[in-house]
Amino acid sequence: MVNERLIKKRYIAVDISDSISALIGKLKQNNAKTALVLDKNKFEGIADTHRLIRTKINPTEVRVKKIIKHIPTLNGGESLKETIRLMYTGETRILPVIKDKKVIGIVHSKDIIQELAKTKHADKKIKEIMTLEPITIKQDSSVGEAISIMKEKHISRIPVVDEQNNLINIAALTDFMYKFTLRQQSKTERKGRESPAKRTKSFKAQKTDLNKFPVKNIATPILVTASPEDTLERVIEKMERFDISSIVVKEDKKAVGIITTRDFLRLFLEDLITM
Repeated sequence: MVNERLIKKRYIAVDISDSISALIGKLKQNNAKTALVLDKNKFEGIADTHRLIRTKINPTEVRVKKIIKHIPTLNGGESLKETIRLMYTGETRILPVIKDKKVIGIVHSKDIIQELAKTKHADKKIKEIMTLEPITIKQDSSVGEAISIMKEKHISRIPVVDEQNNLINIAALTDFMYKFTLRQQSKTERKGRESPAKRTKSFKAQKTDLNKFPVKNIATPILVTASPEDTLERVIEKMERFDISSIVVKEDKKAVGIITTRDFLRLFLEDLITM
């Protein structure tokens, strides 16, 4: 049975008929990446930053129902192993707990990996489980190129490096989403005051900006990195403190690896399977 401690009563939700701009506003206000989508209080799925960036949309006109992702649900009676399995195979950070057809809370991946820090793996070196040679992008590359990589590789953050491949900052999906989707929204709101010819020109200019804008001008300064010698427990503590789902592993100024919440879930799941 899912531990009651893992079920959080507070969650972010939007209505299926809400606009994408309303969704973005809620996500930004709550510093979140995922929201539940409800239809008259009935759970329909989730909407997250990955779905937003992969879809060419007008945020003021398109409704949330166009980007819904359907995921498994919990009833509260699942084992920890089954909960992790559903989260991992469903490729989702959260799972809603539903009773009597109503959402009573959610289980979040960041809370599950806190449990991993209490297991025999707590002292394991992060170099043993990190992804080696992570995908990076040069600082003068375009935002459009960064987004293309994120779409293709299904990732939300890319280390940004200089010409010597030294790690300088990180490009995050949420930064692009807020910067460009909200800018597009602002342009849309001004369309009523422009002629049709100007509207078309404005839209094309926005697309050009997105494709050619240097990634270094938007990338976020790295607040935290890990060392290959850091323990799993220490890295999980950093992820909790900084509220992030992945950490770049740095050595001699280079990005030598990356560790994500999903890596921890896989380790936890493998451990439970062999028990």
